[in-house]
Amino acid sequence: MVHSKKYLFCVIISALFLSLVFAGHCYAQSGQCLIVSDLHFNPFFDGKHNIDTNLRNELTTSDTLEWERLLGDHIAANPLDSNSRGYDSNFYLLRSAIDAMGAKVPHPAFIVIAGDFIWHAWYRKERSNDTVLFDKNIPGQEQTLKTKSIQFIAYLFHKKFPGVPVIPALGNNDSDNGDYTVGSTGFLNSFATAWKLNKPGEITADLSRFDTAGYYTAARGNLKFVVLNSTLVKRGAVQFHSRGINMMQWLGTELSGSKNVWIISHIPPGKNGFDGGDMWDTSNGNPLNMFIDSITKHPDVVKLIIASHTHFNDFKVITTKNNTPVTYMRIVPSIGMDHRNNPSFEVADFDNAGRIAEETTFYLNIPDTNTKYSA
Repeated sequence: MVHSKKYLFCVIISALFLSLVFAGHCYAQSGQCLIVSDLHFNPFFDGKHNIDTNLRNELTTSDTLEWERLLGDHIAANPLDSNSRGYDSNFYLLRSAIDAMGAKVPHPAFIVIAGDFIWHAWYRKERSNDTVLFDKNIPGQEQTLKTKSIQFIAYLFHKKFPGVPVIPALGNNDSDNGDYTVGSTGFLNSFATAWKLNKPGEITADLSRFDTAGYYTAARGNLKFVVLNSTLVKRGAVQFHSRGINMMQWLGTELSGSKNVWIISHIPPGKNGFDGGDMWDTSNGNPLNMFIDSITKHPDVVKLIIASHTHFNDFKVITTKNNTPVTYMRIVPSIGMDHRNNPSFEVADFDNAGRIAEETTFYLNIPDTNTKYSA
């Protein structure tokens, strides 16, 4: 079973609280990491949330390394204020968030990003503007901009945190084939290269299933990350049902024989706060039940589960059929403000076994954009 509890922003979730449910004691800090989600970066809208077609076309044809200068020149037309609520992130917000992360934790052990790097499939604009999102006269413009946007975000993180491994999960928007789809092999390979998943030395990753299905494992020291592609188990995704079943079978295999595992997903299982329905597939074969069964069979293995997607701070408790708590899932808040939330990220202290010692949410109070990100 999955039980959930909603929390407000500006919370600290510590082992002192979690030990009441699980372990009975606090854990000694061994390292510190960043947990980030739902960046939803859209590089080409202007200050009125319309599309800057000139900038869009220039970004399409420019090398990704030129994007920082181009967007920096454009930043005056993209303010960050209360009018930014309800829309995807501009460059000002993206840069602000990454700078704040670097100020809070200059040298994290690693960074987890739980998906949705790029803009939503829909796009809000003023009704007086009938500009289409992409130029139909430029073949492949959408795919090119999505690929380059991922590359640019990765470049900014690696620039701020050189040598720090990043463990990214795919969100439902992170595809060159459309929302809630699996990206092309070219897109997925570019994604892996941008985040250096295939670069020896930073992390050890098994990408054998990534270029076709978008899920993988990675290891850093004695901590193992099992990174899911939640689009495969999203409710109603009938076309992916068999592949979702395969992924859940793979999860069970990966947990068997492992010791210290973090599971990273974008869409969390269980009920959501939007329509009250299950977010994961519960049809024939039931990937949701397979997920819970794998977790409850390995209660000492899974130290943390991370998800996002809802854009708000939350957590769920994974229990057995008789409601015995096994582990918990942190649903982390977002950088993007399209749900009218404050941009937020997490700093987590963990021990040698990968258990969380303390976790802090940092957020920027909008519209007071002169205030630094605060706990």
